Amino acid sequence: MGTYIENRETRDSAYAVRQNFFKDIEKYLLGFEQKAAENRLDVMWANNEEQLVSAIESLFKSKYNKVCFDMPEIPEALANHHAVKQIKPQKVENQESIPDIVITNADFAVAETGEIVLLDKKTQNCFNFVRNLIIVLDIGKIVARRTDLDLMLYILSDSKHGAPIHKDVKFIRQPFSHIETAEFFSSTENSYTRDEVKITVILYDNGVSEILRNENLREALYCIDCGLCAKCCPVFAVTGKYTPIELVKAGISEQNSDIIFKNTTLCGNCNSVCPVAIPFNELLTKEMTVSKEGAANQHLCKHLLKRNKMNALNNRFRRFFFLKRIFNKNKKLFNYFFSLKEDFFNIQQKEQ
Repeated sequence: MGTYIENRETRDSAYAVRQNFFKDIEKYLLGFEQKAAENRLDVMWANNEEQLVSAIESLFKSKYNKVCFDMPEIPEALANHHAVKQIKPQKVENQESIPDIVITNADFAVAETGEIVLLDKKTQNCFNFVRNLIIVLDIGKIVARRTDLDLMLYILSDSKHGAPIHKDVKFIRQPFSHIETAEFFSSTENSYTRDEVKITVILYDNGVSEILRNENLREALYCIDCGLCAKCCPVFAVTGKYTPIELVKAGISEQNSDIIFKNTTLCGNCNSVCPVAIPFNELLTKEMTVSKEGAANQHLCKHLLKRNKMNALNNRFRRFFFLKRIFNKNKKLFNYFFSLKEDFFNIQQKEQ
């Protein structure tokens, strides 16, 4: 995971890079597809998990496929697929077993060059031994230019020492050679054969379009999965349910809107550490306002965004009258906020 970026200029630059990409996302997606095709990479599209599974199924070569999933989460339909025999990444890494297909997630991609970037994948040094490589690329992980990628990789480094925290960074621009050694050595013939690994990139929407339609919450897409917000969140440390960025995205669904009120202290820790300057408190309070739709909530948001006012509520009487004025017709929210402990709005950022 990355470490806390203290340089405000770096954070602002990273924010601008992400903002620029999502402002013209259609242009950059089409640009990436064109460049990838020029580089002889096959490109497919998938809007949701069902389409993603269908796209991967179409690439299976037989009724029996030895597949290695080098990814943090395997779609359930693939994990239990009747035509798949799973090969563990560790076995591929140690070359104990060579699968027919490796499926992995891209960490970044560059629209300008059509490059794919993989960070610390267990199987990435063994790609020459497989015939088919499928890379699932979340469309939110693309950056416009190579210089933007350099900034993202710097952010995911140890900012105090300038050292990379990812031991193995792999760039994929074109298909590389597949090498297969012969069973028997011959002095008159080559002991190996060489052809190209077939690389298929699946551009995966994964809810990005839904969030893009909501201008109030578009900044949630700027996340680069550094994990810092999870490390500093006092609620996640106790519940283990929602990291701040997961909470923002989960709250977008009307069915899940109430979870925000139960899983944040609005302490501002995530605001302080986010390397791309995502305004978590602002996004969460906007969702609180939208989910309850009332002037009272707008009043509350104004105070929450200026937490020093909330910190002034240092006794139960002051808190009672403040909340009574805002939630006089909403007992559910009144009881929720009134039940919180005194230091609720006063949690200090952990030392980095």
